[in-house]
Amino acid sequence: MFSWYDFPSAEKHNKMIFVCYGDPTQCPYAGYMVKNLFDDPEFLEFAKENLVLAYDVVPNGKNYSGSPSGYLLNSAGEKIASISGFGQNSYDKWMTFVKIWTGKAENGVYVYEDGDFVNYGVSAN
Repeated sequence: MFSWYDFPSAEKHNKMIFVCYGDPTQCPYAGYMVKNLFDDPEFLEFAKENLVLAYDVVPNGKNYSGSPSGYLLNSAGEKIASISGFGQNSYDKWMTFVKIWTGKAENGVYVYEDGDFVNYGVSAN
């Protein structure tokens, strides 16, 4: 549980929490994440409807493996899933990740292959 955060709006609105880490001043990949994910109107609209966002800049001198990283938490702050690494072409991967875990992805079976999610369009339903 991420007890150092308090997200009353997550519980009030029954939304998942998306906590991301990375220092865009020290890590070019964190810079890609900020520029390509957090500055993207589609992602921001999706987040507004489905998530509570938290962004924590990793302090200088601290080494976090996998930075930048994202953690999806339930409304009580319990970790559900995580994703790490953000390159120049990672927007679709991260966007699909949050859509799958929030139940907003298109129906189908998603498999993570060769650095991306692939929807095989087959569902057990």
